[in-house]
Amino acid sequence: MIAALAADLLAKFRTVPALENSASLSIGGRSSDPGLVKVPLPVAWLTFSRDASDEQSYEHGPASGMIHAAPLMIATFSATIFVPYLSDDDLLSTQYPLLLAAVNAVHATESPSGMRWRYAGQRIALVYPDRLAYEQRYTVNYTPN
Repeated sequence: MIAALAADLLAKFRTVPALENSASLSIGGRSSDPGLVKVPLPVAWLTFSRDASDEQSYEHGPASGMIHAAPLMIATFSATIFVPYLSDDDLLSTQYPLLLAAVNAVHATESPSGMRWRYAGQRIALVYPDRLAYEQRYTVNYTPN
């Protein structure tokens, strides 16, 4: 299921015109590829971050005493979007709308699991004199096969 979710997220990012030919993914990894500082901008690098059960943990076992055969899982993906930093005006008029377009391409759309993608926030990840990188996080529920 993780591969199907990753492929779906990549397809959604590629619907953003500026990222159509420059979005890529990896399943796993902790930091972006250093070679990304050499590629033409903008570019998006999608990474499967983790998955976890959405069941709450209790100190003394589940409150209901019932354990479900197939737990509902939450998958977390990060999307690092590298954008040029030409000027403040370009950042406001071109790059921030690009970041919003990426969010709009994914958030609340249906995933292969039948659940909807959730946008879980954004942070600035890298600052270089000529480029910035923003990390967006997306989560989705699924049941393991």
